[in-house]
Amino acid sequence: MSRILIGNFKGPKGDAGAQGERGERGPAGPAGAPGKDGLPGERGAAGPAGRDGVYVRNLLDNSDFRHPVAQSGLNTMHGSTRHICDRWGTLQVPTVAQEAEGLKITSEGTVWVWQRMDIKDLPKGTELTIAAKINGTIYVQKCTAGTVIPFDSTTAERPLFHNATDTFYSFGFNCGTAATIEWAALYEGSYTADTLPQYAPKGYGAELSECQRYFNVLQVGHWHLQQTSKAGTYEAHVQFPMMRAKPTVTVAGTEGILPDEVTQCSVRVYKDNLEAGTSAFLSSVTLEADM
Repeated sequence: MSRILIGNFKGPKGDAGAQGERGERGPAGPAGAPGKDGLPGERGAAGPAGRDGVYVRNLLDNSDFRHPVAQSGLNTMHGSTRHICDRWGTLQVPTVAQEAEGLKITSEGTVWVWQRMDIKDLPKGTELTIAAKINGTIYVQKCTAGTVIPFDSTTAERPLFHNATDTFYSFGFNCGTAATIEWAALYEGSYTADTLPQYAPKGYGAELSECQRYFNVLQVGHWHLQQTSKAGTYEAHVQFPMMRAKPTVTVAGTEGILPDEVTQCSVRVYKDNLEAGTSAFLSSVTLEADM
């Protein structure tokens, strides 16, 4: 008779089956928190040295013709010499107009413009470089103080010159019959077009102060002269910034007023024999001490 056993019997473990094919990659999980910063790396090598930024002084006054000082206006007389603006004289009678790019100078003939400098301010033999931007082109001319580069030898390709006398130097440029001058510079030292310092305007206030050492126009409005102890004599004492030399003085106002007792920084203005019941007034004082 057969016996049947009923129960939960486990047989021996069989061999592992072969690995199935890799399934598709699942979607990326959420980003984890950022890790800590690593340690700083070593310092890199120094870069090449930059260009020397030492300031080089421009020896010329009123050198920015885009914003020139012109106390009595453009193209006017300072004493016996015509000036296109303060400190810049000419022997010709050109037409001068202010434009955004500078002063535009036109004439039927060649115009030379120059600035004078006291020979005592610059030792003879000093190496110099004259530069100017004319009609959009920068011109550079090396020279030596006291060694003349005549103005009548200048050309459109070489428009800069230097003249000298026993008392002053002249530095300037040839404008031809038409030129627009943006700026001019005079540097101590020898420079080329590649090494020339970048032109830097000094600012109108600084230029005005320099110009007033040579030429000054005092507009005093309607200044009444005061009576002195002398009957019929009226006077005013006018003070002004120190000029380079005792100036030539021209006064405007009541007919017959005169300057007197002139110094480098003051002048007395007076009128004698003023009739009773009348007064004298001063409207302007022009001081000229250029070379």
